Amino acid sequence: MAKTRPTHKYGMRKTAARTDMENESGRSTSKVTQLPNQSVSYGLFQINSKNWCRKGRKGGICNIKCEGK
Repeated sequence: MAKTRPTHKYGMRKTAARTDMENESGRSTSKVTQLPNQSVSYGLFQINSKNWCRKGRKGGICNIKCEGK
């Protein structure tokens, strides 16, 4: 059986994470994208408000505000 390369602590190779970050946000931490389904994606990895966070209040799977602070 072939050995696999170690992954980042969140299960993603560092190069894959870097590529996703560059493709999704152009490395901009402040990028905000309004989507056709009325949800909004935020930050480097374009975390989506539909499931992961809530605008203006804590919520979603991560129980955080989408805007950060």
